[in-house]
Amino acid sequence: MKLHILLLCLLAWLCPAVSFGQSDSFTVNGKKVFIQSFDRAFEQVLKATDVPGASVAVINNNQVVYAGHYGVKKLTDKEKVDAETVFEACSLSKSYLVYAAFRLVEEGKLDLDKPVYQYMEPGPALNHDPRYKLITARMILSHCSGIENWKEDNNRDTLEILTDPGKSFVYSGTGYNYLAEAISAIIGKPYETYVKELVLQPLQLKHSYLTFTSNGPNNYATGHNMFGKEIPKWKNEEAVPSSANNVTAEDYAKLIIATFDGKHFSKKTEKSLLTPLISTSGNEKQYYYGPGFEIFYAAGDTIIGHGGNNAGFKGQVFYSVKHKCGFVLLTNGDRGKLAVTALNKLTANLPVEEYYKQISLEEYPDVSIDLFHTYLTKGPSDMLDLIKVMEQRKTLPENTLNALANAFMDTDTALSRKLLQKNIKLFPRSSLGNYLLGNLYKNRSDYNIAYKYYLKAKALQFDIWETELTHELENCRKEIADAERRTALLSKIDVEGKLLLQAEDYNAMHGVEVRATQDTGEGHALGFIDTSDWMNYKVKVLSAGKYKLQVRVSSESGNGRLELRSGNHAIAAFNIDPTKSWESFTTLTAYADLPAGIHTFQVYAAKGGFDLNWIQFTKANSISSKK
Repeated sequence: MKLHILLLCLLAWLCPAVSFGQSDSFTVNGKKVFIQSFDRAFEQVLKATDVPGASVAVINNNQVVYAGHYGVKKLTDKEKVDAETVFEACSLSKSYLVYAAFRLVEEGKLDLDKPVYQYMEPGPALNHDPRYKLITARMILSHCSGIENWKEDNNRDTLEILTDPGKSFVYSGTGYNYLAEAISAIIGKPYETYVKELVLQPLQLKHSYLTFTSNGPNNYATGHNMFGKEIPKWKNEEAVPSSANNVTAEDYAKLIIATFDGKHFSKKTEKSLLTPLISTSGNEKQYYYGPGFEIFYAAGDTIIGHGGNNAGFKGQVFYSVKHKCGFVLLTNGDRGKLAVTALNKLTANLPVEEYYKQISLEEYPDVSIDLFHTYLTKGPSDMLDLIKVMEQRKTLPENTLNALANAFMDTDTALSRKLLQKNIKLFPRSSLGNYLLGNLYKNRSDYNIAYKYYLKAKALQFDIWETELTHELENCRKEIADAERRTALLSKIDVEGKLLLQAEDYNAMHGVEVRATQDTGEGHALGFIDTSDWMNYKVKVLSAGKYKLQVRVSSESGNGRLELRSGNHAIAAFNIDPTKSWESFTTLTAYADLPAGIHTFQVYAAKGGFDLNWIQFTKANSISSKK
């Protein structure tokens, strides 16, 4: 008897992931999955995709039939992920607010089609645009309120309504945060309190945390970028309903089940949840957003989806309404979504692959993933050597270099361009390769070249992101016309030795954006000026001499440095201290000797993190004569 018990204990220790009463397997969507084989296969997927750790939950017949945990919380200390390790839910956090909102709908406390301002005025954040009075809770939940995702995306000092409410898909985390505050106003309780009362406690979600406090969570994963570098953990002391919850996949799966199992909501609410409000893909594909989730139809089924994307964390859920099954994946690596298709095939095998092409250019298994792994483990030379061998053997798939180049586009432009150009040489009719080259040159503000590649992609019938291609073509046309206008700009220091030069009147620039401002000096300002960004200004100096140079700048962070250059030489420099806000400008002064003639002056961000409103030239003797 004692030996029998000892053997059982040993078996339990050897199989720590087995749960839910299953000795060695679970069933999902009619398929029997053996746990040991599944774990081994999925661990191989994570290793191949260079994802440090993951939390997985599998749903069948509206029950969590398996929860697995894999890899490490943090690469440097190798501490393993366990059943209670929480991951950043990223945008999956929104589902907690969705559930709470529909609970209040059923209690008659929230009307999804009533303008939200009638529950709570948004205040200065939105009331500068009268369209805020058209925004309803249903629009916010379906991401068609028009509210931009984050204020920092455009004008950092103004939260903008980008499109007429209810007319277009505009993903908005800020919209969810606004709705969460409105619900607080309705029931007189903060988000943390009502989510605990309406969601966490009744559903017994014991491993879902809305904030970091002295009570936890203490068992959490750390995020990593695509190269395996750790990203400092975001420990939010205040709740952020749109993106900051830390959860396990099992907890989140229980939330999905409760949302769609027909036991927690009425038939009317279920119909509302499954009714799409806005198309996310234009007219070419039937992909939609409903109040809380992505909705699409495939193989006679209704599929619910939602993704999550924070720095260092990626997550995804897919759920079949017809078959009452699905899966949840949470990872602590920026390449985490590469494992989604493999996980789907290993478990529920839902018809999501066609849909998922709009999200990810590559999915395990893929040659590009193997090549990227070689880059990480052996270096770029070994990766390029492998590509050369495959090229010689004619075994290189068409989109391999496209996917690989896309991975490097933000970190190594030269390598990305080299890979894309090689791909087009090998596959001249690659519409995706031309589209990605268009993106690469657009990111460098080379709009003429970008436009040519976008046109080629269109001629080759590019159909992955048709709506995005149409937008990029239109944007390039506008930028090219603007560049032609700017080329002719010539500012003159007048006979009195003065010139107020608006920052937005540049001849050429790299990396900056024009934004509205209420600061002095009329005109607009330039924002998002980071290190090595620049603007060129063609200026005619009528009279040589010493000039007082002034720049009007703002910077919440400070520690910036602006140089005014002529040729390769800095003729003046300005150190930028912190200001109260991005809309709180200050004037800095320096002096320089300027020769007569036409010059191209460059405003160069030797150290970025500032905005610029205007530049003023005043000849020194005109200052003296004025005194």
